[in-house]
Amino acid sequence: SAALTFGLMIYILVCATLTTSLGPTLALKGSDGSSMRTAVEGMKDERRVMFWAFVFGTTGFMVTVLCLVWIVIDEVVLALVCSGVLVACFVGLTWSTRRILRRFEAPESSAMARAGVISGEEFVRKSQVVE
Repeated sequence: SAALTFGLMIYILVCATLTTSLGPTLALKGSDGSSMRTAVEGMKDERRVMFWAFVFGTTGFMVTVLCLVWIVIDEVVLALVCSGVLVACFVGLTWSTRRILRRFEAPESSAMARAGVISGEEFVRKSQVVE
């Protein structure tokens, strides 16, 4: 459990670093107008995978610490208190995660759903007509 948790957290760190570095680079320096859409959709797909890896990694970490509490602590009352604190922390973390996800949830009818999205060339052409 500890090795899997560590592996998931390293995976998230590497993926987040690469995604936040390479996604904007593709969006800004891509060869055509569709690079922005490709970058944003790729980052959105990677975010979903990283989120679930984070959920499993965090849960695995809590389970590992809970097991260690019962292995290391000899007194049952103290182990129960520590377990209660860990469970309370996990519940608080879960509640906060759900609150933040609801707060920043984007509707599927947004521009990312490809409804009303125009290419870079079309945007430039339309902006030149206005001037």
